[in-house]
Amino acid sequence: MVDRALRYHECPREWVRSRQPRLLPCLGSQGLFPAITLKVAIAGAWVVFFRFLGGVGYLFGVRQVGGFFHLGEFYILYLVGHQAFQLAQPVRYIYT
Repeated sequence: MVDRALRYHECPREWVRSRQPRLLPCLGSQGLFPAITLKVAIAGAWVVFFRFLGGVGYLFGVRQVGGFFHLGEFYILYLVGHQAFQLAQPVRYIYT
């Protein structure tokens, strides 16, 4: 019974270790586009701030506050998708 409980509590940690490092390449690659560099930097700062706040809150038993870092991650993923969509669109030339 104890083994099952330990495996249950280790599962979210495994998910974080295997999935979350994929955000960093998205953050870095989107920073290369000058049009959205500031937006990506703000979203990254949002993630770092709430990760820090979650770590401090963990010490005092208020872990839920740190969960807002997901909003920054979702915004970064939105920026990645939006930039990819714009790159996939055909270029329209305007002749004057």
